[in-house]
Amino acid sequence: MKKLLLIALLTLGTVAFAAPVPVHFNIGCANFLGTRSGTPKKFLFGIVDRSACPGINVAMGGFQHGNPLTIPPNVSPVDDFNLPFFGLYGLDYAYDYLVPEKGACVFASYISNGYGGLYLLNSGACTRIADSAVPRPNKAKPNLDSKTIPSLTGIR
Repeated sequence: MKKLLLIALLTLGTVAFAAPVPVHFNIGCANFLGTRSGTPKKFLFGIVDRSACPGINVAMGGFQHGNPLTIPPNVSPVDDFNLPFFGLYGLDYAYDYLVPEKGACVFASYISNGYGGLYLLNSGACTRIADSAVPRPNKAKPNLDSKTIPSLTGIR
């Protein structure tokens, strides 16, 4: 009986840690739409929605970690979102955005040259986005009756 209770508690604990946590915020015209998952919830993935500004949507990934309070955004722990891209002249560059999980929404953005350098680009305030405000894909089934499908008869 004790063994069964222990297995049940471990299973419930694992399920509780496995539920993904939404992490959404806005910096300027870009919406960062992410999810923290894993056991424990330290791994981040998502997309940067740039539909309101020039550019294309970018995939992002990262992890949660501690941060010295003397380094912007001067809070700890932070969610570290990484946006890799193939930079100028074939060199690898990446942007890092550090945003705290709780408290005031502040950020610090860094650029990495891929060779050990990490340079502060910008820091400031951001705006959190509620999970309910994030647009979801329409999962409704399309209407496939004969009135809505164009006829291809007569095409040669």
